[in-house]
Amino acid sequence: MKPGKTVHLILTMLLTGTACCLFAAEDLILPTIAAIENTDGRIEIFYIRTHALYHRWQTAPGGAWSGEFPFSDSAEGVYCGKDADGCLHVFMIRPDNHLMLMRQTATGNGWADPSDMGALAGSIALLNDMDDNLHLFYTSPDNTLYHQWQVPPDRHWSEKIKLSDDAVTVAAGMNLDGRLEVFFADSGGALLHKWQNAPGGPWSEEAFFAASTVQTAVCRNADGR
Repeated sequence: MKPGKTVHLILTMLLTGTACCLFAAEDLILPTIAAIENTDGRIEIFYIRTHALYHRWQTAPGGAWSGEFPFSDSAEGVYCGKDADGCLHVFMIRPDNHLMLMRQTATGNGWADPSDMGALAGSIALLNDMDDNLHLFYTSPDNTLYHQWQVPPDRHWSEKIKLSDDAVTVAAGMNLDGRLEVFFADSGGALLHKWQNAPGGPWSEEAFFAASTVQTAVCRNADGR
C-alpha cells in the first residue's frame, strides 16, 4: 500500500494473547503510524493525515476508544517510546526534517509542549536499554547516523554521537546481554551493522551484513536470539 493512498485502517493490538477492539479511520497517509501501551495498559495510537498528527486512546484497558484529537499541526513521521518512569515520548519529523519531541508530564496523563531536539532526521529507531532508558538512533538528510540516549538520574538527553557517515535507514535492537546493536542501509543499498562491545560501552566498527537492502526491522526471539 503506497503512502498517500486513501485507506481504511484496521488496527488490531494483542495484549496477553487477546485481541483488543478495532476501529477505522479514513484518509490516512501510511506508513506514518505509531502505537504504544500506557503503563495502565491502555493503548494509544498516533497517526498522520495531510501533514498533521492526531491521536486516540483507549478509555480503559481493552475498552472503547476516544475520539480523534489533534496532536501537532506539522508532522511527516511519528515514533513512540516509553521511559523508565512510564511516560510516553513521541518523536515527530516535521516537513523541514526537524526532529521534535513531546513527552507526557505524568504517567498516562498530560503532555508537555513540543521541544526541538536540535537535529534533522529522516529515519529513526527507538528502543530501551536494560535500565529502560530510551535510546534514539536517526539518520540525517546528509546520510549521517547519530545516537542519543537518556542520561540518568534526570533522564536528560545526551549529546549526539556519530556512528556512520553513510546511512539511509536504521533499525536497532538489544541483545540478551544488554548490548545494543544497530543495523543500517547505506546509500548503495548494503546492510551494515555495529554493536556495543559491552552494555553501555563503546561501539564496534561497522561491518557488512547483507546486500540489496530497502527496509530493515529488528526483533528478538524468546530465547534471546
